[in-house]
Amino acid sequence: MVTASREDAWEAARLCTHVLEGLGMELGADKTEVMSFDEGFCFVGEDFGPRYPPTLSDAGLVVPERRVLYVSHQGSRVRTAGGRLIVESEDDAKLLDLPTELVSRLVCFGSIGVSAGVRAWAMVHDVDVVFA
Repeated sequence: MVTASREDAWEAARLCTHVLEGLGMELGADKTEVMSFDEGFCFVGEDFGPRYPPTLSDAGLVVPERRVLYVSHQGSRVRTAGGRLIVESEDDAKLLDLPTELVSRLVCFGSIGVSAGVRAWAMVHDVDVVFA
């Protein structure tokens, strides 16, 4: 349990002990300890400390060129125009407008309309269209 102070943590442990006793269980006093991120500690084989997760200098974030587009606004529709995918609501409000080359997969949740142009674009460009 995360608390603002050591005192709050010990009070939480005391409360847990009381509740568990009411259930006929007990908190293992030999395994109960208040720890601090500032001092660092190991829990279930994972080291926690002031810098968690640790900074990995050789790790780089790889941003894919193309991404999955999730559409879940019920009643909306997806169409293509001028090399762009456009998602519009039932009342024709534009919800999203992005270049088609950024999309690797289209996932539609629920009642989503997909135009024939989008289906043709997806087939030509090997883009999966998933209806869930």
